[in-house]
Amino acid sequence: MSADRYGKGSLLYKVLIFLLTAALVGSIVYPKTVWEGETKNRELCRGRMVNLLNAELQYRSILGDFTPRLADLAEFVKTDSRYARRVDSLVVLPLREAIKTLDSLRQIQGFADTLIRMVIMAGVDSAIIDSVNRLEDRVSGGSRHVRQVLEAVQERMVALPNMPVSTLDKGLEIIQRKDYFLKMEVVKRMLKAVGNLQLARSSSQAALTNLDNMTIGLEETLAAVAARPAGLDSLWFCPTFHDSLKITLVDSGASLFADIHCPIDSLDVQRSRADFFKARLGALKVSNHGRIEKNEKSWELKQ
Repeated sequence: MSADRYGKGSLLYKVLIFLLTAALVGSIVYPKTVWEGETKNRELCRGRMVNLLNAELQYRSILGDFTPRLADLAEFVKTDSRYARRVDSLVVLPLREAIKTLDSLRQIQGFADTLIRMVIMAGVDSAIIDSVNRLEDRVSGGSRHVRQVLEAVQERMVALPNMPVSTLDKGLEIIQRKDYFLKMEVVKRMLKAVGNLQLARSSSQAALTNLDNMTIGLEETLAAVAARPAGLDSLWFCPTFHDSLKITLVDSGASLFADIHCPIDSLDVQRSRADFFKARLGALKVSNHGRIEKNEKSWELKQ
């Protein structure tokens, strides 16, 4: 009988420890999750304000004036043929040309790789080594040209609304790395010194992989550019309360500006404080995410 009571007490004790442990972990993990969620919302909101300003600037550039209507901007970005031609000229066509160049460079590198295999299998041949060196120089020179083109495209995309800049960055990051061009140099040095021929081959293979991954990244970017109108309307909302961003047209006398504001106000702050789970358990404090006034971002200004 006493053993039975001891067993029940032990089980109750274990359950209590489990509940207390779960509560302790939850008190740490839950607020962190809530804060990280709002931090992400703040960054999204600010990014959307920048997108909205970019759309306004493109709207004015083509149509001659700003608009306070979000629906007008969405329609413009989705359907205006002049804006579509601008995107094609500044982004799509250069990306397609870059892909063609990368395909050509891959063929050159592939031929160089074949010659390296010949050197490994049949022995050193100075004529073959000279050919490989020239091929590697062509790949390096062509890659530098592609990098310049892509950096220019990146700069243009940043100034356009709803552009997949992060997707382009994944491909551009490859060709901006120091070791990208080092692969071709290693091939040349190893062959010239008749050094580690296997290292020359592995470097050649790495160069081929880089060219493949670059092409994949640019093709994904083109696909994302083509799909940009889908879901465009959602970019005009602050994600915290899903309210529309605010546009205010301001005439300073010398210039006209489209100021963009996060819509979170004092009523939203009070509403967030009334949320038991987020405000009390998560210790979340919601505030306005900022504004862009006269093309200046409040979150970048010195406090």
